[in-house]
Amino acid sequence: MLIDPFTVFVQVLNFLILVLILKRFLFRPITRAMAQREERLARELDEAQKAKEKAEQHLADIKARNARLKDEEARMLQEIKTRAATLEKELTASVKAAVRAREHAFIQSFEREKRRRIETLQQEMATQLFTVANTALHDLAGISLHASMVAHFLDMLEQDPGAHKDRFPNLFTGQDTLTVSTPFELTGETTNRLRAILDRDFGFSGRIVSHLDPGLLAGVSLSGNGHRLDWTIHRYLEDLKTGLLEQES
Repeated sequence: MLIDPFTVFVQVLNFLILVLILKRFLFRPITRAMAQREERLARELDEAQKAKEKAEQHLADIKARNARLKDEEARMLQEIKTRAATLEKELTASVKAAVRAREHAFIQSFEREKRRRIETLQQEMATQLFTVANTALHDLAGISLHASMVAHFLDMLEQDPGAHKDRFPNLFTGQDTLTVSTPFELTGETTNRLRAILDRDFGFSGRIVSHLDPGLLAGVSLSGNGHRLDWTIHRYLEDLKTGLLEQES
């Protein structure tokens, strides 16, 4: 069989043209997309690290302020005791009772002011921690975290529907509409699964209204008939803030 040099040349030329086309329209976009993705991931990790460092700095500042407050408290109490002891030695017995009464009133006033300042500091600390955590999670939260939380929430409803019905007896009964709030739009598959769970396990076959609420960050919230069932990052942060205030008090 004879080999036609022209045919070979044409085939080689076609192959080279094909390689050039693939390099320009396929390989370059792919490598460019991979590089952009790596840059985005590096940027997100850097932002997360900065948010963590900012939160740690906030916490260190608050602890330092609390330490200064305690030092000031000890100094003022010592000053009160010293002044009271000096006055007690100088005054006559007839005036000592009045001095003690004034000292007691002053200490009570000081204790009230101390408690007020400590409560204010505790509230400020909880609020700052909440704000920093909310900002960091808002930067990091995305559709993947949201989808995972929604899937876990549906799993919990399926695994133990009785517990949720006992806690929220009026959420799923006696009404025709249930509002489903999420920071991102639910997929059709997820919506169908939620509807099937509500119908099968909770006896709810009414209308489901979707509501987008970016403030939830990630997760899902069911509300209706004056009741609300939350499984969201926002709810977790609110509970964390409340817990910090209760623990400090």
